[in-house]
Formats: sequence, structure tokens, C-alpha cells
Amino acid sequence: MAIWHGYAVIEITTPLTNPQKVKVRDAILELGLQTDSRPERITQFRASLDKQSALLEVYIPARITKAQVVTKLANQLGISEITVSDNSTFTIFGDLNASWQESGDFCRAFLATEKEFWEEPDLV
Repeated sequence: MAIWHGYAVIEITTPLTNPQKVKVRDAILELGLQTDSRPERITQFRASLDKQSALLEVYIPARITKAQVVTKLANQLGISEITVSDNSTFTIFGDLNASWQESGDFCRAFLATEKEFWEEPDLV
């Protein structure tokens, strides 16, 4: 079984309450490892400024799919998988053979073009 270590982004397109946003975060963190002797293997999570999107870095036995994410979110939120699927987008950075570094490069390029959604503006 091949290990996949890379980056992805999920966006929920319908407004969420603050408790739902916490549940989404928890569900995403459960997709990968939460503890490991090698810190780089622990699932990393970064929410957008509006908390409607999340970047994740995961180290899992196989490439992550939207179906896995949808199932996890539906279970955590207590709503149907169809509702979650219809109201979300999921993007993996890099193709099937992308290395961790290549996936990270695509993720950083995405962040560079979407700064207003991910970074607080400079006050200076």
C-alpha cells in the first residue's frame, strides 16, 4: 500500500455556524494521523479567514478523495453525504504521482493567488 503525503483544500459553500465549523475542523483532523513519532506525519489544518475553507496536509495510506472527506464531514455534522457533497468543493494539489514537495508547491501557489481569503491584511 502506497503512502500519500500531500496537500488539499476543502471549501464548504453553504454558511456554517461556529459549532459546525469546529465539527468540520475535527472531522478533517481525523482524516490522518493525530500523533506520530515523526511530527511531519501529523495532520495539519489551516482555516481560511472566514472559516468556510480549510487547507490540510495529510499523511495517509492512500491518496485522499472527496468521498472520504464528504463521508467524514456528513457523519460529524449529522447531515446527508449528498448535502455535504452538493455544498462543497475538494481540491488535491498535484497529480496522482506528485511528491509531497510538489503538492506543497501547488498549495503555496494557490495561497499566493488567494491571499485575501487566507492572510490577514498588513496594518502597516
